[in-house]
Amino acid sequence: MTVRNPIAEVLEIERGFWNAAGDTEYYRRCFHDDGVMVLPHQPAPMDKSAVLASLAGARPWRSFNFDALASAEPTPFVAVLAYRVEAWKEGADKPYRALIASTYLAEGTSWQLLCHQHTPLNEP
Repeated sequence: MTVRNPIAEVLEIERGFWNAAGDTEYYRRCFHDDGVMVLPHQPAPMDKSAVLASLAGARPWRSFNFDALASAEPTPFVAVLAYRVEAWKEGADKPYRALIASTYLAEGTSWQLLCHQHTPLNEP
């Protein structure tokens, strides 16, 4: 018998997105076809095709750390993660810090990212 733990499942997928910069196959598989992303320095929300196109030449994150994790499962088919991230890109002289919100939708036996937003933290 498998114990269902949707928050742990989507947290693992979320970490996979941070590890998958430039890996279009991971995004194609784990990002919902009707999904949207709201990222800093983008002029508008991005649909799946725009997200996949933006991955060309993306530098991977060297390391990242989540804290202040909050989660909810308002229905058996929806899971929400919110957290603060500190992430480093190779060659960067300072970390990227942001508040993140991600909503996942269960379809069949798998979860897919439906909505993802970054709110950069401007720290002194």
